[in-house]
Amino acid sequence: MDFNLAATCTFGLESVLRKELDILGYKAAKTENGRIYFRSDINSIARSNIFLRTADRIHIVLKEFPAGDFDLLFEGVQAVEWENIIDEGGRILVKGRSKGSKIHSVPTTQAMTKKAIIERLRSKTGRNEIIEDGVLFPVEIELENDVGRLLLNTSGEALFKRGYRTGTGEAPIKETLAAGLVLLSGWKSGESLVDPFCGSGTIPIEAAMIRKNLAPGLNRHFLSMKWGFLDKNIWNIAATEALDSIAHCGGPEIYGYDIDPAVIEKAAANAQNAEVEELVSFKNVDINYFKLKGQPGVIVTNPPYGERLGDLKTNDLLYRALRNALNNKPGWRTNIITAHPAFQELFGKADRKRKLFNGNLKCNYYSYHK
Repeated sequence: MDFNLAATCTFGLESVLRKELDILGYKAAKTENGRIYFRSDINSIARSNIFLRTADRIHIVLKEFPAGDFDLLFEGVQAVEWENIIDEGGRILVKGRSKGSKIHSVPTTQAMTKKAIIERLRSKTGRNEIIEDGVLFPVEIELENDVGRLLLNTSGEALFKRGYRTGTGEAPIKETLAAGLVLLSGWKSGESLVDPFCGSGTIPIEAAMIRKNLAPGLNRHFLSMKWGFLDKNIWNIAATEALDSIAHCGGPEIYGYDIDPAVIEKAAANAQNAEVEELVSFKNVDINYFKLKGQPGVIVTNPPYGERLGDLKTNDLLYRALRNALNNKPGWRTNIITAHPAFQELFGKADRKRKLFNGNLKCNYYSYHK
């Protein structure tokens, strides 16, 4: 049995996610802002959750239908074979959104959707009372231009929650975005990767996981593992594949630096939790004393923006210090994500600029190739 699936991601990472899906053997059917649709067999539910580095969640797309009024909405939801999806005792949580549709009340849409599901379950199972005290089934109803779309969130908690990050700095970057920045940088194994503002180490750790070919979801659980209608063996198969894919590589080529010794300790602990401590070196270094050594490589960094940490003038000095460290080091490829409004005036015109979001903050990802 094949499934229609949707992988969501941070706006701006669609091309990276599409490439990841292609590597896994899944062809993108449609790409939207922050979402890629694809179709594959049941194993893809486990494999996409375990292997994808830049996806936020994996959804099963259950149905699309006309939803220009409440009757059509109710009928469309009720037509889904919920009795073959939701386990007895399953807890039904409905979230919704509406855009450009006659039905614009999200609370009413959510309530109507759940009512239609409950009535279908009563009708098909013969149970007058639907008790919800078991496994969670997060249903999403999207209304757009009078078309309804029903999705089922297979991941549960967002996929950026890898589980290794027990300590963070003041403004941590999500693991999925950090992985996306590394993949966008063009960094290859064998090259040095340096983060001069590493904070709790997320970018270097994600780079080390990429180098080790360590699947980001290997050591965590997913909500749909508990669902009765999915064969539990798909998770064992995917986990075995992930374990067999781990590369055994030596010495650190990945370096993280930060001015705060306490946060460097957190970074080292996080690397150990992620099982990549042998591939990453963290040091307490002020950017004003930062020096690049060895053969040219790649810089990927998420420096303070001003909107979150310190004031803009202080951060201007940090950017200038980094620029000065690079001035006499040709060959290094530099990639910086920032929301600073005048970054290029301080650092120079980038060879490429991409729009990204760090959380809800609009940013640009500047790439320099010397």
